[in-house]
Amino acid sequence: MQQWLILMTSGLRGMMVTSDPQLNSLLPVLGFKKIGHFNSGRTQDEELTGWELDFRQTSFHEWIQIIIRQTDRPYESLAGATRRPYVNVIDLNEMKQILLHLFDTVKLEQLAVVKRMDRSGNELQRMIHEILIESCPKEPLSALEQQILKESYLQRGKNKNQLSQDFHMSRTTFYRHSQSALRHLGYVLTQFCGHE
Repeated sequence: MQQWLILMTSGLRGMMVTSDPQLNSLLPVLGFKKIGHFNSGRTQDEELTGWELDFRQTSFHEWIQIIIRQTDRPYESLAGATRRPYVNVIDLNEMKQILLHLFDTVKLEQLAVVKRMDRSGNELQRMIHEILIESCPKEPLSALEQQILKESYLQRGKNKNQLSQDFHMSRTTFYRHSQSALRHLGYVLTQFCGHE
């Protein structure tokens, strides 16, 4: 949002005075500085808050440090954490291959993507099963996408036409949702592998 504001204001710097409580709570979250409080002059009770709006280009690092300080959340300790080798995000085709061979660990372990992930077939089966049966799916995987994948690749009881009818979708819409679900599952699985 801050980058959008910088773009819209052409990198200008200015001051603003407001009595709007919502705006007064939003501006510090975006990293803007409060100058002080002023009387409006209309009534004694009405108080205005002055803000310095600096829309000049700032580095992401500086801006994120401001946000972190304001939220005051402690960092998680990474001491002693074991690092796994870097894993590329699993793409749609790779994810589809993994799911097609999910129940055959020998073929699963022969896939290039699985070798790259440095995981056994059994580990991969367990991870995918956990991801697809969770009561609250991990972002960006939606509950609908999770259900489509579960019924398509874990239960495997119906063909694509039957599944599209079960989900009250046209075959084309079902295909689009399936493709999106595979991409999102690839992302979630990559994250899952990186944090385990």
